[in-house]
Amino acid sequence: MGKVETVIQRKISPVNLICLLLMAALMLAGGHADAGHLEDISARGTIRIGTTGDYIHMSYLNPQTGEYEGIDAELSQLIADSLGVKIQYVDLADACR
Repeated sequence: MGKVETVIQRKISPVNLICLLLMAALMLAGGHADAGHLEDISARGTIRIGTTGDYIHMSYLNPQTGEYEGIDAELSQLIADSLGVKIQYVDLADACR
C-alpha cells in the first residue's frame, strides 16, 4: 500500500489537492448552487470575493502590484474563469469575520 500512496502523492499537486478537498467539503455540506445567485453573478459579470488581503500565502494584497496573491486568489480566479466573469474583491474588516 505504501507504493500506491507514493504514486498518488506524486501525481496530485498541492493546489489540485486543495481544490479537490474544497469541492468535496462543499458537496458533503449538502449545499447547492442556487440558480438565482448564479444568474445574478452572470448578469452582473462579476463575482464578489470577500478578503482581508493581509495573510501572505492565503490572501495578500501586494502593495507593489496592487494584485491579490495566494491560494484564495488562485481559487477565486478558477471560480471566476469557470463562470466566465471577473472578480470584484470586497475588503472585509475584522469585525465581519
